[in-house]
Amino acid sequence: GLVLIASHGQSGLSAWHVSSVVQKVIVRASVSLLIVRANQAVQTDIADFRYRRVLAPLDSSARAECVLPLAAALTRVPDTQVLLAHVVQRPQMPRRTPPSREDSELADRLVERNFNEAEQYLAVVQSQLPPSAIETRLLVGDHVAGSLHALVAQEQIDLVLLSAHGYSGQMERPYGGLVASFVAYGSSPLLIFQDAPDEQAVRMQNRSAAAERTNGRW
Repeated sequence: GLVLIASHGQSGLSAWHVSSVVQKVIVRASVSLLIVRANQAVQTDIADFRYRRVLAPLDSSARAECVLPLAAALTRVPDTQVLLAHVVQRPQMPRRTPPSREDSELADRLVERNFNEAEQYLAVVQSQLPPSAIETRLLVGDHVAGSLHALVAQEQIDLVLLSAHGYSGQMERPYGGLVASFVAYGSSPLLIFQDAPDEQAVRMQNRSAAAERTNGRW
């Protein structure tokens, strides 16, 4: 039900955040994964080891919320704080000419509306979890992944909980774009919940295997 793997092994640390072997395991695995960063030495007795600052990004989707039961369980561990985070993304306007005043005002109204909705959403989720060890962070940014990476550094997060897929619900690949960003560029341990049904996860695994054969890797 869970694969626990270090980001690097016998080949040693590299400029990449995960090794090539781990990349292959991640793509082919059809279950949940815990990736431990090999460059972070445990400074305490393993019997006393715990994650103290845990981040659970939410995007208002039921898929992203599959991490909440574990987040709630972690709050029962002494000295463990869980942060629920949501990023309101500014509308993208890919064009050669600068946006007009009307465009900017429309974007601002959309951000304000989404911010208010997200504020209410986080309040509801927080009310359903143990209150003493749950905090929320509501951010506005141009890029969701970039905002969350910055939050990890700012809050000194030592474990990130993510669903394999989120709001878009695109199940063609084993993981969505946010998970891929944290695998490739994240520096903290990462627990990925595979939210795809078993049969769908197997189909994704078979497609990955077929792609490897097509690309001549086998």
